[in-house]
Amino acid sequence: MYMQSTFKKNGKRWGKKFKDDRDWSKYNEELVIRGEFYLDLSFRDEWFSELGKMNDSKRGGQFLFPESFVKWLTVWKQLVDYRGLEGISRRLNQLGLIPRHPDHTMKGK
Repeated sequence: MYMQSTFKKNGKRWGKKFKDDRDWSKYNEELVIRGEFYLDLSFRDEWFSELGKMNDSKRGGQFLFPESFVKWLTVWKQLVDYRGLEGISRRLNQLGLIPRHPDHTMKGK
């Protein structure tokens, strides 16, 4: 046979049987918390006050996005590319959750 199974020719399993002793309720809750982490939109509550502090006494061009938003996008950058981040930001803007959205050319600004 091309594929070998975990059974010997006589039909008995070799090795010890795997015993799954995970605490499934705890594991499920960890997965839920991970989802909450990805969608934590708390940065939007302080958007303008954080920008005001960042731009206070700043000379030259002003910051357009608060640092907390940039950090949130950094988490998502591990999963999607820059244009994907633009799509996420654009949708948040369309839903009225953030006042403006960056495009992929503003990644370092």
